Amino acid sequence: MKKSVLILVSLLLVATVMSFAGAMPKIAEKQTITFHQPMLLGGTELPAGTYTVKHEMNGDEHIMIFNQADVNKNKAIQVKVKCNLVPLTEKAKRTETRYVQNAKNQNVLSEITFQGDEAKHVFEGSAL
Repeated sequence: MKKSVLILVSLLLVATVMSFAGAMPKIAEKQTITFHQPMLLGGTELPAGTYTVKHEMNGDEHIMIFNQADVNKNKAIQVKVKCNLVPLTEKAKRTETRYVQNAKNQNVLSEITFQGDEAKHVFEGSAL
């Protein structure tokens, strides 16, 4: 009897974990984006240019790493920032950025949606 209960509980636990894993929206692990004007992200100013963007999961935290792609690697800027994944109703048809202007008239990046992803990336406060 105890063995049957243990097996049943184990199966329920596996089913629960798998249902959460299936609910995670699909996103590409690596993307490229070009900013045509400087952007403030996590308190760091990213000059206009092309960046590779990698996605990492640190437990439940989603981290995006921006690396300046069009300059010498020794001088390239790297910014790590937390973001929230917000599921979309369908795959994104195009890449879009949204930003707000702060009191210094700087463009502060607030979210990115990459073409083909099933979620948009909404940024939190400061860089890591």
